[in-house]
Amino acid sequence: MIGTVTAVKGNRLHVKPDTGLTGNIRQMLGWEGDEEEYELRHDAVDKISGNEIHLKKNI
Repeated sequence: MIGTVTAVKGNRLHVKPDTGLTGNIRQMLGWEGDEEEYELRHDAVDKISGNEIHLKKNI
C-alpha cells in the first residue's frame, strides 16, 4: 500500500502517502519532499479492483 486516494482530478489521482512508505518507492513514483499529498498519473495505473488501485510494475 502506498497511500490513500483523496481526490480525482481529470486523469490524475491525489494520494496521501502511507507513513511507512520507503524513500525508494517514493523516488520511483517521483514523490520527493514531505508533501501532504502527491499526484499519481493515470498511466501508472494497471487496474482498479474494488476499492484498490493496482500500479504497473514498471512505472
